[in-house]
Amino acid sequence: MKKITLFAAFSFSISTIYAQVQITSKNFDLESQNKHKNWQFGEAGIDEQTGNVFIKMKQPECDKSETFWTTTYRGLKWNIDKLLFDKDFNYLETKSAKYKSSEEAILNNENIFGKKYKAIAQGSNSPAIAKVMASASTPMPKGPIDNSFMFTTIVTGNATMSGFKLASSIISVEPSVTSGNNGPTYCNEYPVVVKKTSEDAKEEKGQRWIPMFSNPVPNGGNILFNTSGVNKEEKQHYIFRKYDENTSILKEQTFTFDYQCLMYAKEIEKAPGVFDYVFVTLPINYKKSKLPTVPANSYEYFYVDGNTFEIKERLTIVAPNSQWLISQVYEKDGAIYLCGESGKTGTTYADFAVPNPKDYPNFQLAKIEKGKLDYVKKYYS
Repeated sequence: MKKITLFAAFSFSISTIYAQVQITSKNFDLESQNKHKNWQFGEAGIDEQTGNVFIKMKQPECDKSETFWTTTYRGLKWNIDKLLFDKDFNYLETKSAKYKSSEEAILNNENIFGKKYKAIAQGSNSPAIAKVMASASTPMPKGPIDNSFMFTTIVTGNATMSGFKLASSIISVEPSVTSGNNGPTYCNEYPVVVKKTSEDAKEEKGQRWIPMFSNPVPNGGNILFNTSGVNKEEKQHYIFRKYDENTSILKEQTFTFDYQCLMYAKEIEKAPGVFDYVFVTLPINYKKSKLPTVPANSYEYFYVDGNTFEIKERLTIVAPNSQWLISQVYEKDGAIYLCGESGKTGTTYADFAVPNPKDYPNFQLAKIEKGKLDYVKKYYS
């Protein structure tokens, strides 16, 4: 019988002179622990406290009840076995856990769907066209989620045919059964987003609240609005709001500018379900506006604490080129990096047209560290 084994690279050394990597490896026979059939690989890592290597194996079981006439499917039960090894990948022991449902497993931080995974709108995979169309209006997470989002309510801001909405959804799990010629053959469960509420953005007469950026978080959401008629002064006025799961306002931060600009926003993940935020102004020159302009290559940068909503950093970046299409923001070793394509000159303002790649032949990168601009550089494509 062919044996199924796990391969582990548990130590390495690097020769700086010859730039070679040496890897020591070992195999582990899964059959020795009866994990070679009906078990799936879950995750692996190193225990922070002991330094021991662990490998988690998972085994889903269909949770169902049967009578003479019917079979009721409730979802999945889970067996999770954590295999422990020493630093040299010698087997030590197995710790087992059993969960009566996917919800119980997730709430115990078992990554049964992976560390990051997609949730789909309820009804989006239905054969009924009406359900698929209805699912299109479901407020969704921004991308793959982790366990911190499961069984919580998220809040988003979006534009619809009838105006601007605040909407919420619950993220849960939903069972599915695949049937064959002789009855059900496969029982499964997957993360699903269930539409909860949708309401008009609260506007007083003469006001407009336009969602420009939305980042749903567990039991709430953070939304940046471009407003009109809210600030009585002739200024560009943005408001960043924190909402709870009931769409009640918890905190807000205002950004007011006496020049024309749009705002770019991006979340920075600090921990599962925990985010800080970066905002950058993008200068424009809208002929019908009464507000003055700033140089096309002058950008204001803000770093906002996602919990307190306080502005922690604020500075001006004068970049080599204008028309900076910031596409990525990331954090590394406490520094923030902004990067994206840019235009041909430093004097051309961004407009509202769909970007033509030919007009953005360059690439710009800025580094901000400890609240100060370290550099902003232009790279030719």
